[in-house]
Amino acid sequence: MSKWDDESGVSVVKVSNEHYAADVNYSMQHTRWFLTLLGIWPDVISDASRSEKIIGKLLIPFPSAVITLLLIPLASNLILRDLTASQFLILLGPLSFRSSSVIKNLILIWRRDDIKCCIKHMETDWRRIETDEDREIMMKNLRIGRNLTIVCVLCLYSGTIFFNILPFVSPRKVNAMNQTVRPITVPGIDIYVDLRAGHNYEIVLFVSWISIVYVSVIITAICNLAAVLVCHACGQIQIVMTKLESLIGAESQHHDKKSLDKGIAFCIQIHVRVLRFASKIDEVLQELCLIEVVAATLIICLVAYIFITERKNTGIMASISYTTLLISFSFNIFIFCRIGELLKEKCEAVGKAAYMTEWYRLPGKTGLALVMLITISNYPRRLTAGRVIELSISTFGSIMKTSFGYLNMLRTMTE
Repeated sequence: MSKWDDESGVSVVKVSNEHYAADVNYSMQHTRWFLTLLGIWPDVISDASRSEKIIGKLLIPFPSAVITLLLIPLASNLILRDLTASQFLILLGPLSFRSSSVIKNLILIWRRDDIKCCIKHMETDWRRIETDEDREIMMKNLRIGRNLTIVCVLCLYSGTIFFNILPFVSPRKVNAMNQTVRPITVPGIDIYVDLRAGHNYEIVLFVSWISIVYVSVIITAICNLAAVLVCHACGQIQIVMTKLESLIGAESQHHDKKSLDKGIAFCIQIHVRVLRFASKIDEVLQELCLIEVVAATLIICLVAYIFITERKNTGIMASISYTTLLISFSFNIFIFCRIGELLKEKCEAVGKAAYMTEWYRLPGKTGLALVMLITISNYPRRLTAGRVIELSISTFGSIMKTSFGYLNMLRTMTE
């Protein structure tokens, strides 16, 4: 069996997977797209060219700067103008959405070295795959991660696009001089910019669309990162289970003790690597998931409030927009919770698989090696939000209950 490098940087002795380069490229394809747009990708790979690094350095501050540029008029509109409670809450949604995206982007930049460590770990795992069966297991789990990313992209972009085209399909307003007033895509921007002069309106509109694209890219990049890393860990765990079943099955009587010991040791080595990798995943994502949970709870509450309170004053397009936005945010946080649940289930499954094997067929005290594996599996690795909230399906239910609990409170207060 081939050796592989660990977190200390020991070089690989042998590349067992001849499709290694293509597999790594395929597994990180979407991650590369999103992180390249954010300027982070050259910092998380080892073979980035000098020009890529320079472009990345120039691009890194751009998303946060563009989003913050439109946060200023939003905040000014809330502070400087006399708004009703309902108008304040309506504007608080976009403000929370954009500000949380800036924070998440800054955390991604801060966690670059940890992301790089995870990518190196994945590359090493792809190198050491020895059989077509193991490769197929990894590809199956990889496809799950890619599908989750695609679903996240479709939901998020459909919601944000509907919401941002809403001002242009709403009934046009006419001022006292019988002039059609063009819709303002960024509330409060008229405090700083005269939208009637020159091409100011078109420039603001363009910056607004760039801003919302970057907001969506940040969220999908985090979702993709969580899906790819966790599904990779799940694939490795499934390989451990498969090898245990093949070693400790009816055919185990045909193996000598030395080969059995070597095979079990190899399984334990993979398992330990996966546990370290899972801990690293939680370290990378904990702050991002915490911001995601808090922001999703608030935004779902506010979107539902706007939809309920404004439904009499809005048309069909507005109703579709708010409904799509509500579904997209709900489904987005569901994906994070499902990913956390998946990691926990797979970690627990190793112990169950080891216990359910025909361990009594093992010669001598060889079976004692499985005791530690079973014991460790009783304390599975979890994906957490700030190491405070465990991400699981039950957590998703709690988030939705909290959001609608706040919704009822807001309706009572504003009525």
